Amino acid sequence: MVDRVELAAMMSEASEQTIDAGELPFDEWAQAAHIPDGPVREGLRKMYAEYDRSGFPGGNALVLRAILKREPRTLRQYIQALAKRGAP
Repeated sequence: MVDRVELAAMMSEASEQTIDAGELPFDEWAQAAHIPDGPVREGLRKMYAEYDRSGFPGGNALVLRAILKREPRTLRQYIQALAKRGAP
């Protein structure tokens, strides 16, 4: 699992720019993302609170290999590929 600080470090390395990891309070993020008050926002609040408590380990690499019919890239490889093609 990668936390936001490690992700920012990978992005900084690939882009050759300093990227700092930050965290907005949930309601500030939800407002900026235009998520209206109601059940969707509350569901997201609960989901993100659970991720904060236990992390988000991701899926099963074996299943991903079967779907892709190739070896999947690592997160680091994906970020480097985006940086090389100049993705925003």
